[in-house]
Amino acid sequence: MSPADALPGLWDFCLELYAQPEIEALCLRLQDEHQVNVLVLLWCAWLEVTGAQLTREQLAAAAEQTMGASEQTLVPLRQVRRHIKNAGTFPTELVETVKEDVLRAELALEKYLLRKLEMARPSSGCTAASPPLDALVAECRLEDSETWLGSLRRGAEQAMRSL
Repeated sequence: MSPADALPGLWDFCLELYAQPEIEALCLRLQDEHQVNVLVLLWCAWLEVTGAQLTREQLAAAAEQTMGASEQTLVPLRQVRRHIKNAGTFPTELVETVKEDVLRAELALEKYLLRKLEMARPSSGCTAASPPLDALVAECRLEDSETWLGSLRRGAEQAMRSL
């Protein structure tokens, strides 16, 4: 068994991390206000707490791997789920059923994309690599990241301890 085989899976890590209310709010804010790909963000957090380093090229490849599917499927599904509750023309029970069905579809797609990212875990030994969350901040040109990076790192450590 390799050391990577002993790591908690990315999906389980993401469920544990995202279940923390402050992390969910942070992810949604970064997604909505800064167009951060939350799947890549969570992958970077997982990589970081498992000791991996990441190059800009590896980060770009991961973002590219998920971007098309995210834009073509996840974003429209998310929009349907968010907007149907405000439609006002449908019965409440129908709205709740549709929201739950759409959420299940979103989660299935996210799980698939996270598996692809998990398989793209970089091997160690690259001297040009940096901590994954730092690489993401630099690539996305996110300003004032210290506060939310600290929260995300603490949340990731807590999620890892819980697994």
